[in-house]
Amino acid sequence: MDCQTFDSSLLDALYDELDAAVSAAMDEHVAGCAPCASRLARLRRTRELVAPALEAPLPDGLEA
Repeated sequence: MDCQTFDSSLLDALYDELDAAVSAAMDEHVAGCAPCASRLARLRRTRELVAPALEAPLPDGLEA
């Protein structure tokens, strides 16, 4: 896998929507590509930080 192919599959990887073969290829790629590994780690961290806000209930009267 090259960096361009990695980038095209990145969002699917973040949402665990890859088949086993592509997931394994991405794991192998990040093991040897520091820029892609860093990008994946930053996006995973962003998802972790944002998740609580997305799961929080909306306040009553928000639409008003």
